[in-house]
Amino acid sequence: MRGEIPRAAVLAGILSVACATPEDDARGPHPVGITTLELHDPTRQRTLVAEVWYPAEEGVQEEWSRPLPLIQPLWVARDAALAPGAPRPLVLVSHGALGFRFAQGWLATNLASHGYVVAAVDHPGSMLGDLTGEGMFTLWNRALDVSVLLDDLLDDPRFGDALDPERISFVSHSAGGHTGLLLAGARFDPAVFRAYRLAGPPDDIYAERLAPMEAIDLEVDHTPYERSYRDPRIRSFVLMAPSPVPGFSAESLAALDQRMLIFASAHDEINPLDAHARFVAEHVDHSVLEMIDAGHFVYIPIGSFLGEVAAPELFVDAGEVDRGAIHGSIRRKVRSFLDAQPVAED
Repeated sequence: MRGEIPRAAVLAGILSVACATPEDDARGPHPVGITTLELHDPTRQRTLVAEVWYPAEEGVQEEWSRPLPLIQPLWVARDAALAPGAPRPLVLVSHGALGFRFAQGWLATNLASHGYVVAAVDHPGSMLGDLTGEGMFTLWNRALDVSVLLDDLLDDPRFGDALDPERISFVSHSAGGHTGLLLAGARFDPAVFRAYRLAGPPDDIYAERLAPMEAIDLEVDHTPYERSYRDPRIRSFVLMAPSPVPGFSAESLAALDQRMLIFASAHDEINPLDAHARFVAEHVDHSVLEMIDAGHFVYIPIGSFLGEVAAPELFVDAGEVDRGAIHGSIRRKVRSFLDAQPVAED
């Protein structure tokens, strides 16, 4: 590690969103375009859906867009034209096991306003609305999803020539961190992870929730974990509360040479710090650990009034946590980390 850096209420909730303004947390000069891609990987017979945020040409009309009633909307222009300019850096995003491609839209929108192209893919089998036991024990598919997305983007007639292949980065949350470690080249032993789970580690809710699925785990073919999923095109990684980490060897983490920015939650109610985020930071030389004074789900969108009522475990933070302020801080730190590549001038 290299441093640590009732009705009236319903109406009020609706109005709070309707009267909101676009994020003013150092939003960049570009309006933000957004478009949906559908991909197909014939090797795995796997269909993927991705969302792409990008700097849009001047004069486009941005609107509020809410991808899910439980979360606050995004300020974007659907299918707007891409702004001209120098080849742009690309950021690939992998959501957590209960997430989906808009889970880090609060970050993607901001990055796109600063000139980045950002693409987030849904991971079938380990996502909101499609969470299966098999999907949770075959997380290598997530790494392949990201590489397939990258292949498609580089060949896409709208985006391919506008991307700088030398400035490709990766951002993730939770199980997306597992994805990122695979893409960086770290090696994972599912037998080690199984032993860790069966030992009943205290306070590891992720491991606890997998315990009833042991029969599925024993039936899954784990041999795909024997290969490397390293994608050398990805030069830097941002991991937010990465998991599951037990099973990644210290030796393979120490061998990674990519830059990593790791956010760890001091009050993570899902993954104990020492076994997950801190373990990665202690073994990856080119890493910086940033502690966040909040819980595991602070990295997902701010909830709407409906979200806070329907899923308080996801959208209501304990104590005096201001999720919006934390998002602002993370956006600034991520931009600073990624800009070190740096971003091309228009």
